Amino acid sequence: MVYAHLKPLHVFQPIFNWVATGMTNINELLDWVLVPVVLVVKILFKGMFFVLRPIISLFNPQSVIVSQEDQVTFDKDRHKKRKRAGKQ
Repeated sequence: MVYAHLKPLHVFQPIFNWVATGMTNINELLDWVLVPVVLVVKILFKGMFFVLRPIISLFNPQSVIVSQEDQVTFDKDRHKKRKRAGKQ
């Protein structure tokens, strides 16, 4: 913001452009270098998931089929349904 309002600082414009170009080149180089690293990390995590998934599934309880009598109802008329079921 100061640079925009102070005209004497515009003398440094070529230096700022040179630094910006250098930073752009460094950023592109890092992007290019990190692509294999990211791929290796992804492969490692997928491998860990593939190995650990069966182990984790041993600790998860299996779903159980519940009869209608054991199901919980959350509607307003649940007391009426119980009375009707009791009469039958």
